[in-house]
Amino acid sequence: MQPINPNNELKNHHTFAVGMPGSGKTSAAKKLFVSATDQVAIFDPVGDYSGMLAGRKVRSYSKLKDFAAALLAGRKTRQGFKIAWQPRHETSADDFDQFCRVVWAVGDGKHPKPLKIICEEVAEHSLGAGKAVGY
Repeated sequence: MQPINPNNELKNHHTFAVGMPGSGKTSAAKKLFVSATDQVAIFDPVGDYSGMLAGRKVRSYSKLKDFAAALLAGRKTRQGFKIAWQPRHETSADDFDQFCRVVWAVGDGKHPKPLKIICEEVAEHSLGAGKAVGY
C-alpha cells in the first residue's frame, strides 16, 4: 500500500509522548494534541478513546475493515473526525502493523487537512526498534 499523492515536501508534525503507565500520555494526547476540526485515526486496543475527543464523538470500530471504510469516507471530506479501531480480541504486533498499513494508505499529500494518528500501547505491539518493512 502506498499513500495517495505522496508528498515528502510536507512538514513533519510528529509528536511522541513516552512515559510509565499512568504518567499522562493519553491525557496529553487528548488535551494538547487534538482539536475539534482535526481528522484523527486512533489505534486503541484498550478503549482509552471511547466517548469524546476534543468535543467530538469518537466513532469506534471493532473490525479493521469497517474502520478502514470509515477512514476512507472521512478522508473524502474536509470535515474533522475522530475514528478509532478498538479490536475486541487481544491484539498483536501484526494487528498494529495492519492498522499502520491502513492509515499509511489513506495519506494524501494534496489533502487540505493533515491526518493525525494516535497509537496507544505501541511498546506492547512492537517487535523491536528497527525499521519497519513493507511500507
